[in-house]
Amino acid sequence: MTIQYYSRKCDCCDKGMEEGYMAESTIACSEKCMRELLSDEAFENGMKEWKENGDCDWLFYTEWEQDWGLEEFLYLENGAEVKNPFFDDDRLKKLYRGA
Repeated sequence: MTIQYYSRKCDCCDKGMEEGYMAESTIACSEKCMRELLSDEAFENGMKEWKENGDCDWLFYTEWEQDWGLEEFLYLENGAEVKNPFFDDDRLKKLYRGA
């Protein structure tokens, strides 16, 4: 049996995710979840800014890189946090030391 890991989990429904919306430090797997976390009005304002400017400073859709060697913890589909079996502590230390 293969375990599916995810880089993040939704702040609304707690599901594991690899892509979704981000508003400052809030993350959501779907428009529905982000609307629940922000409000319909705030979401609409962010989308309006994005459409008018081609970008929005505080609300956007993204995909997270699966560079799991640098993530100490990952998430399962149900949002449970687990110790990352792919974590490479030496690589992380080198990266932050600038080596």
